[in-house]
Amino acid sequence: MKYQRFRWIAVVASLLSMVVAGDLKAQGGMGQPLSYAPQPGAYGVAPAHGVSPANSTGGASFRFASPASPVSPVSPVSPVSFGGDAMVMHAPMAYAEGGICDCDECIGLHAGHRPGHRMGYGLSSLLAWLAPYAEGGCCAPHWFDIHAEAVFMSIDNTGPSIVFSKDGLEQPRISSADLGFHEEWGMRITGAYQTGPGSNLEFTFLGLLDHVSSETARSGLNDLNSVFSNFGIEDPLQNFDNAYMHQVRHLSSLDSFEFNYRRRWIGPTCTIQGSWLAGVRYAQVRQQVRFRSEADLFDPPSGDTGQGTGRYHLLAGNYMTGFQLGGDAWICILPGLSIGFDGKAGIYGNNSNQKTTMESNDTLTGFRGLVNERETGDQLSFLGEANVMASYRLNHQFTIRGGYQLLFIEGVATALDNFNEKNPTVGPPRTPFLNNSSNLLYHGFSIGAEWMW
Repeated sequence: MKYQRFRWIAVVASLLSMVVAGDLKAQGGMGQPLSYAPQPGAYGVAPAHGVSPANSTGGASFRFASPASPVSPVSPVSPVSFGGDAMVMHAPMAYAEGGICDCDECIGLHAGHRPGHRMGYGLSSLLAWLAPYAEGGCCAPHWFDIHAEAVFMSIDNTGPSIVFSKDGLEQPRISSADLGFHEEWGMRITGAYQTGPGSNLEFTFLGLLDHVSSETARSGLNDLNSVFSNFGIEDPLQNFDNAYMHQVRHLSSLDSFEFNYRRRWIGPTCTIQGSWLAGVRYAQVRQQVRFRSEADLFDPPSGDTGQGTGRYHLLAGNYMTGFQLGGDAWICILPGLSIGFDGKAGIYGNNSNQKTTMESNDTLTGFRGLVNERETGDQLSFLGEANVMASYRLNHQFTIRGGYQLLFIEGVATALDNFNEKNPTVGPPRTPFLNNSSNLLYHGFSIGAEWMW
């Protein structure tokens, strides 16, 4: 069944591609490079005898419009008129079922008016709603004033394997393997300001990527033991061992700000165009591990009972600032539809730290603080980003863009790599430490739009 479905899809796709290819050939030459004069026949209507094509001036765009008043079917091309920055070439009219068709779409189509035929007429008019907006052809520079998209990314973390909770001495209940990050959504927004021909300044924000993973274990036997006492082998830690509930939460957040200078280029045939960029970037990565325990308490001398709560909170922060280089390249599949690649990378100075607090609170003995530690350090970090994208123009102002992206960070402090399981109530004192040599890999899909005014 799957094979038959694939075969029919392939057949339909082949037919559609032949129709579209035929229409594109009929429109041959659309999208001459800006600042060049249109080539004869490039836009479907040749100038009348004795009328020479107009030469364009730098930055002018070409469009066609019908004459202001009806003309005979064999009317010559009317003089070229100038309006603002556009050069308007009036083309001859074609009759449409006994009347004159005076819409731009019918220029040069002697068969008459066909509604909505951006890609031609006949069978291809059925595909008009699916055809991209092709004005300017492949030579139209890839430009936007504002780009906004939603990103959906998960995180791969090569941190250590940690068992946080067990039933008694044997059965693991919560481990780091249970706390992997699933796909979450965030935002990327870019604003561009043109500074000259083919160059612009860009400000980009990537963030709101907040990942949370949580696991809870419960026992009616009050036999949940924690990693801090080696699961009950050492002296039990009050409120953390012999508990009826353990909960571990793993959290991560990413925010990034960029300021770049971008210079654009277009290949000789306009099939490939792209840009290079240089700029600065600030990125912030914060991760947390929160361990919470609840236990029933009993005081034998007095016979009192109560409730106890144990809390362990670890926060690892990374604040990276540095210089980056990058660029993009776009391949024009057909006017209005392109695929591209974008990449940038840089070396960053990372001011990292970790802060750990541990406390025990119960109704029998009152509050008792156990740990309050903080370590800081500097580290060189690497941040690289790569995106594979496709863009589809809806009209002159809006373009849909989507793709798949990777963001790799090397030289950061993560929560799991800085987890300290030493029991603070027995043995030698705890030794605080900072491990900021870990790495993170973000990856996922994105979808959004570009807007140009």
